[in-house]
Amino acid sequence: MQVENFSKYQSWVEAEMECAKGIRKRQKAIFWKCFAITIVVAVVVGFIGFVLDATSDSEAGVIALAVVMLIVPLITLILFFSMLPGFLKGRYARKINRAIQQQGFSDAQREQFAQEQIAAQRNPASSVALVIEYVPAQFVLSENYACLTGGTSFGPYIVKLDGTEAIRVSSFTMNVFAITRVFSWVISKRQSYTSYIVQFVGHGREQGRINVGDAESCKKVMNILRQRFPEVAG
Repeated sequence: MQVENFSKYQSWVEAEMECAKGIRKRQKAIFWKCFAITIVVAVVVGFIGFVLDATSDSEAGVIALAVVMLIVPLITLILFFSMLPGFLKGRYARKINRAIQQQGFSDAQREQFAQEQIAAQRNPASSVALVIEYVPAQFVLSENYACLTGGTSFGPYIVKLDGTEAIRVSSFTMNVFAITRVFSWVISKRQSYTSYIVQFVGHGREQGRINVGDAESCKKVMNILRQRFPEVAG
């Protein structure tokens, strides 16, 4: 009976979990690519150690092989456990529940929120697909709520638009590791990344803030906000 009464919310959760499924697949793909790189490096180092061992009387080759045998499993374990949370379906379900609980929704408010979001997602003027730190995301502006789902942190990030009077944009720059492809090789490199924050202000206080990613994503989000708040979105 409860599922029937709150079918809109259940439908919204299922859609969010489908988004999480895509993120989980991407996380697994990144892990296997990094694992493949580790194996290739291990094979190369092992081969060099074998050659050194075969062409000299030193113990350099044996030492190199021993180091490789220790380091490769260690790197693999560190990589796996650092990325493990991103593989787990339950992690995203908990994030959704936490976001809803933080809003203090009653059952009726939760249903209203979901109904608004589902309707807004179908309207190109109210929703936009984004890419935040190379991970797909979606920003949705419904009648009473702004919501961002996806990106590396997944969210969802919900802001109640209760008398919104001003919208401000700030930014910060950080260094991140990016996975790039050069011919058939996948390479991780460190590069600078500027992220933009949209702040919603109403009743003299900040109602909430959403990290919308890079300048291109911020531009798309602001285009939607200007349609709703032409006098305050800057």
